[in-house]
Amino acid sequence: MLSDLPVSYLRACGLEVPADMTAIDQSEVWAGRVKAARNEVLVENHHQPTTLHARTLVTERYKLTVYCHRDYGELFDLENDPGEKRNLWHDAASARLKDWLVERMLLAQMAQEEALDDERLAWPNKSAGMYTKSLDAGRWRITVDPENDRYELLDTGQYPGSPGIDRWADPECSAQRGRMMLALQFARMAAEPFWMPRVSGA
Repeated sequence: MLSDLPVSYLRACGLEVPADMTAIDQSEVWAGRVKAARNEVLVENHHQPTTLHARTLVTERYKLTVYCHRDYGELFDLENDPGEKRNLWHDAASARLKDWLVERMLLAQMAQEEALDDERLAWPNKSAGMYTKSLDAGRWRITVDPENDRYELLDTGQYPGSPGIDRWADPECSAQRGRMMLALQFARMAAEPFWMPRVSGA
């Protein structure tokens, strides 16, 4: 990923890498000493405020693309469909696979996030919402917080006023967990400021 380049260049030059750089050193891969430094690649597309806003996760076998606040997306099995001709996004048999890849996308993003302090929050390309790890929707609340090993899908509807019952591992709630995971992904994407300067009329 592009975020790996500064870390890799510094290491290749024998220079110290700042502690707040969360990317991965690719210099061993470049030198041919290891096959890969990552198990997946994240691709971001957010070029204009009124056009395409997508995020793609590519693993060794699968390619998942989500479009912010859209009910369509793309899921391809690159091993069995290298030409990407059969979109599995709406395939019922692939629903759990899609949910797992959305979760993997979230975790990959969170793994490369630096700590959000007041200084960074003042940057034009940052917002607190980009880093949110919890989301409420009706009777449900999801939390995905790998740093604190906290994964919850709380059902607050059965006992109003209570903290809720954790349904994260409940097989009967796997579809709801998938929907909430995707909603959390959308919320984080929607909170990204569109800050890149543009030439007038471009």
